[in-house]
Amino acid sequence: IALSGTSIPNKLFVEVNGTKFPLKANGKTQFEYTFRQVQKNQNFRIYGNGFYSEEYELRTLPKPLLLNFTTSLDYPGYTGQKDEQVRNNGDITVPEGTDIIWDFETLHTDELTMRMGKDLISLEGRGKDHYIHKATAESNINYVLRSANAYMQSKDSIMYKITVVPDVSPAITASEE
Repeated sequence: IALSGTSIPNKLFVEVNGTKFPLKANGKTQFEYTFRQVQKNQNFRIYGNGFYSEEYELRTLPKPLLLNFTTSLDYPGYTGQKDEQVRNNGDITVPEGTDIIWDFETLHTDELTMRMGKDLISLEGRGKDHYIHKATAESNINYVLRSANAYMQSKDSIMYKITVVPDVSPAITASEE
């Protein structure tokens, strides 16, 4: 807070829910206060020398979140494995050639990215807070998910691993007796 005028108070306070907290002075006309662990919007006002400011609102910004996801696994026909869906588990082991579809449900998210190996992929949006990505399992790979919105990029990233069982040609050995 920067003050100007002829009568500047030595101490200022921020009042939140009826409780006053001192502001730190940075020179004679500059004061600061850090709001900590704010979970929801808060009204506050400044107090000094018996006077209150008008009321202000500290607004919280929505954090981008990954809520749930489903991984649909379409196994190659020759394996005889029944296709399946895995919920909220990104670490999977699949046969080579498996088609994988991720379906992500997010909150307050404008962009969801997936880093697969060295590739950074911006996932396809399917409506508000809904993203889909498709890939075919070819080799072992780690992938990282990260969400963002207009206000921030999530500090939390989530790493998963796809383990691929290689499709090896059958070997036939014949011996003569």
